[in-house]
Amino acid sequence: VMALLVSCRLPGFKSVLFAYQARDAAQMIVQETAPPLSQDPRFEERKDPTGETYYFVPRNLTFLKFPSVYEGCRGGILAENMGLGKTIICLAVIVMTRWHLPKIPPHYQSLSSYVGEVPTLLQQALVTAAKNAIPAKAYLYRMMRERGEHYGSILKAIDNNNPTTYLIPPPTPGSFRHHNDGLPTRMTLSSATLVVAPRNLVHQWLSEIQKHIGSGKNLKVLVLADPFSLIPPVDITVGYDIILFSKQRFEQQHRLEKSSRVCTCPSNRVTRFVGRDCPTCRDVKHSHLKNIHFLRLIIDEGHEFSSATSDAVLAADESITADRRWIVSGTPARNRLYGVETDLASTAEDQPSPRPEIWIFPAS
Repeated sequence: VMALLVSCRLPGFKSVLFAYQARDAAQMIVQETAPPLSQDPRFEERKDPTGETYYFVPRNLTFLKFPSVYEGCRGGILAENMGLGKTIICLAVIVMTRWHLPKIPPHYQSLSSYVGEVPTLLQQALVTAAKNAIPAKAYLYRMMRERGEHYGSILKAIDNNNPTTYLIPPPTPGSFRHHNDGLPTRMTLSSATLVVAPRNLVHQWLSEIQKHIGSGKNLKVLVLADPFSLIPPVDITVGYDIILFSKQRFEQQHRLEKSSRVCTCPSNRVTRFVGRDCPTCRDVKHSHLKNIHFLRLIIDEGHEFSSATSDAVLAADESITADRRWIVSGTPARNRLYGVETDLASTAEDQPSPRPEIWIFPAS
């Protein structure tokens, strides 16, 4: 992947990347796949009388020979200046990591399961690869491209195989009013990238995809721009490569879920909280997004998400599970950066856009 990015010529891309675009895409992929380890800032480096280094935490008087470290976030902020091709950089990252899968959290590894009949050896291998976030499909396509080898039967088995899932145990029962149905939540792994953009930029994303992506396999894009457009079921949604949300539709998602926390159905008079036993609430108000573990979330024009209490921010925090998260913006956030004298132009009002549900673009 890095060699292809350095050459600025990506398979499936009509356009040739500029050097800085390839550099940014490479840095984003490195940050996603191998985030750096950082030392716990609570540990202070000290020297003992013999000159050896040890680490000390003054707050609880802890002494260690080696400090604790933690993994950095698998994401960040893409803040190139306006007009320098932030969208194509994101598309390069998406295409070069196509068919990568998110990682199952370690504490849920033992709760992952295979759904279906008794699996064959090939199916067990595919499930094991998916559970460990090994991009088997991407690797096989690379071998076919570089060595001319053919893996048609294995690729067909990957496409026909059931998506890998894992279970999240139900929360510990609390008070009577905060009743839960006691059932675990089944999460489905997806290699899709969720993109949230202002409504007037949704069509720009579609035109950029059509402009830069070359011929080959189909790149499936689901567009949810209308405030009340329905989200497909989980088994259909996980098959897309890009799910493009308008900011208005994304905010509406949180408002719908917030309103669904209280059930007014006659069959649920006791707790007034939505349960899965209520067919009306389950089918109409429950979001399928909560049952999908996405590979990536990209927030375009991220400076508009500056309020921690906005519906869009709450939706990204509470409703979306994604391993890799990026904010894309070429505009400084208001009242957040000091010493930057920039006149911030007012954001134009959202313009109405077409309402395509599914777009399929060629890509390799």
